[in-house]
Amino acid sequence: MIVSFEEEYLRELFEKGRCSDKKHRFQPQIIKGYNLTPYEPTHPGEFLREEIESRGITQTRLAKEIGVKVSLLNELIKGKRDFTLEYALMIEAALGINADFWMNAQGTYNKHRLRTDSSFMAKLANIRKIAAL
Repeated sequence: MIVSFEEEYLRELFEKGRCSDKKHRFQPQIIKGYNLTPYEPTHPGEFLREEIESRGITQTRLAKEIGVKVSLLNELIKGKRDFTLEYALMIEAALGINADFWMNAQGTYNKHRLRTDSSFMAKLANIRKIAAL
């Protein structure tokens, strides 16, 4: 992803989270109107892939341990399937990584997907107009 900035202080604010320019340092409104999305969230399947690789566990072995088909686990790992609480709890039992981690990662991923969906954002804008009446 390439992000371009018209002003150097915006770049600094984006990259460092602060601005050394005294004129703009305490003016967070300077970024109002800019949609700065610094990252693409990672699907939790990518975390799972890295974890099982680092432990030397195969997808086949993990699938057998948690009682799911290898194809289902592979879909989770490739981001083609969302983590559910059931999957998160099974993976927690097998790997000892808290289910909250998996659910939070999935929620962050889903929220980002929705916030970058223009038709969904238009729907939200319409709801806000109706609710404001």
